[in-house]
Amino acid sequence: MAENSHIRHIPVLQREILTILAPRSGEIVLDATVGCGGHARAFLEVIGPRGKLIGIDFAQNVDDHCF
Repeated sequence: MAENSHIRHIPVLQREILTILAPRSGEIVLDATVGCGGHARAFLEVIGPRGKLIGIDFAQNVDDHCF
């Protein structure tokens, strides 16, 4: 892959994840597969400015593919 090319990340099962986990405004959410941030972005929209998002990921090269 070319050095300047970017992969568009499309989060899968996002609606289902939000339905099952049912985060609410002001809550703390842990995203242990933060990756490119697709689900994290959705969590932030739900928990709002009073909530907190903790994001971690095992993948060491996530920045290379997402930003």
